[in-house]
Amino acid sequence: MGKDKNGSRLSEMRPGFLIMGGLVVLGLILQVLFGEIVWSALRFPVNVIVLALGGAAIVVMYALRRRVPFFEWMMHNGAAVPALVCTLLLTIVMGLTVQGPSGMPWVGNMLRFWPFVLSWGWVVAVASIAGLNHLLRWKLREIPFVLNHCGVALAVIAATFGAPDKQDLLLRAYESIPEWRAVDQNRSLQELDFSITLHKFIMETYPDGSPKRFASEITVAPLSGTGAVDGTVDVNKPLKYGGWKIYQYDYDAEAGAKSQYSVFELVRDPWLWAVYAGIFMMIAGALCLMLFMAPKPVREDERRSQNQRRESL
Repeated sequence: MGKDKNGSRLSEMRPGFLIMGGLVVLGLILQVLFGEIVWSALRFPVNVIVLALGGAAIVVMYALRRRVPFFEWMMHNGAAVPALVCTLLLTIVMGLTVQGPSGMPWVGNMLRFWPFVLSWGWVVAVASIAGLNHLLRWKLREIPFVLNHCGVALAVIAATFGAPDKQDLLLRAYESIPEWRAVDQNRSLQELDFSITLHKFIMETYPDGSPKRFASEITVAPLSGTGAVDGTVDVNKPLKYGGWKIYQYDYDAEAGAKSQYSVFELVRDPWLWAVYAGIFMMIAGALCLMLFMAPKPVREDERRSQNQRRESL
C-alpha cells in the first residue's frame, strides 16, 4: 500500500520536474542567444508595469482554474515540490561558486543566469496562485499557508524587480567643500539632489599604529530648501537621509589621521522593506503552522475509549 502511495505521489510530481527541466533548457537557449539578463532594463516604472501584468495574469489563471486543469494543478504539491527542489539545487550551486567577475562563466553570476531566473519565476507563479487560493478561502487554518506562499512570492519579487532600482554610489568629499557628485559601479557620474560636507575626519589607532576606527563628522543638506542633517558616519554605522544610507568607505591612507577627504558609500534600496516583509511573513507563517499543527491534549474519557478500542482489537 505504501508503495502505491509513493508511486502516485511521484507520478503527480513528474510533470512538475518535466516543467523545471524544460525551463532550464529554455534558459540555456536564451543564455546562448541573448547573453545574460540585463536587469537595468526593468527600472521604475517598467518593473511596476511588469508586476501589474503578472498579478493580473495570476488572477486570470485562478479564475479559469475550473476550466483549465493546468491552473488547478499549479496550486498543488505536484507543481510546488519540484519547483522548490530544482530551484534549491540551483541556489546551492550559487552558494558553492564564486559570484562576480572572477567567477565561472554563467554560474558565476547566477542572478543574471536565465535558467536560475526562470526557475525562480516559476516558483513565484506557483506560490502566488496557491497563496491566492488559500487567501480567498477565508478560514483561520489557511493563515499559515497564506503567509508562507505570499511571503515567498513577495520576497523573491521585491529582491528581483527591486534590484534595478537599487543604487550604490561612491562620493569623495573634501573638508569644508559641499559635494553632490558621485560615481556608480560603472564609474559613471551621478548628480544627487543633496550635498555632503565633511567637517572633520576622525581616526583612532592601535598601539602599533594600525587603524582601529575611522569616521567622519558631516552635514547632509538638500541642494534647495531646508532640512540639513548633521551626524557622524562610521564604517558600520551609517547616517540615514532621505531613503539613503551613508557609510564611511575610505580615506587618504597616506595622510592617515590627517586625511583631508573621506570617501562615502551611498546605498539606496527602495524595495528592501518589501523583501523584509516577505521574510517576516514566512517566519510568521512557520510559527502559525507550528501553533495550528500542535497536537491537542486528549481528554481522559477519550483516552479510555482509545484504550478500549485497542484492547478489542
